[in-house]
Amino acid sequence: MKKSIIIVLGIIVLVGGYYYFSKSKDSTEVATFENIDTTTEEKINSSILDLAKRGGNYECSFSNITGVGTSDGVVYISGDKIRGNFVSNVSAVNMVVKSYMISDGVSIYTWTDMTSQGYKVPVEQGATEQNTSQSFDYGQNLEYTCKGWVVDPSVFNLPSEVEFIEA
Repeated sequence: MKKSIIIVLGIIVLVGGYYYFSKSKDSTEVATFENIDTTTEEKINSSILDLAKRGGNYECSFSNITGVGTSDGVVYISGDKIRGNFVSNVSAVNMVVKSYMISDGVSIYTWTDMTSQGYKVPVEQGATEQNTSQSFDYGQNLEYTCKGWVVDPSVFNLPSEVEFIEA
């Protein structure tokens, strides 16, 4: 039962996260990472949504303490492709969950380390989902450590050991 709850929670977090990635906000000026090299790290107070709007190729990491535990992660962005690797420590059930998300601009793929099945949703459907999870808010401003990234296309490859079910 606990395993099912954690899996559902992880899927909600990932789909909700993509909702924030793809939700448009009015912004007249969006900074870019064009002047950041791969060796220089910069602290940026932003949301994942706003990071995705900045353009360029970059890697940003974060650490966040929530009401149910901690979340750490790395987000890779290149054009309309996004990859997120997240580790959530859910202290209430003493469990660590690794979850992942890839968007190719057309579909959102989510999965965890707890099962060999993942979910595939069209970007349009993922953009209409509401984030009901209180464990991590992808629209929340956090302090990210970002640097330019020389794109490794394999980062955006789907894992062959996961079967994706259309949701």
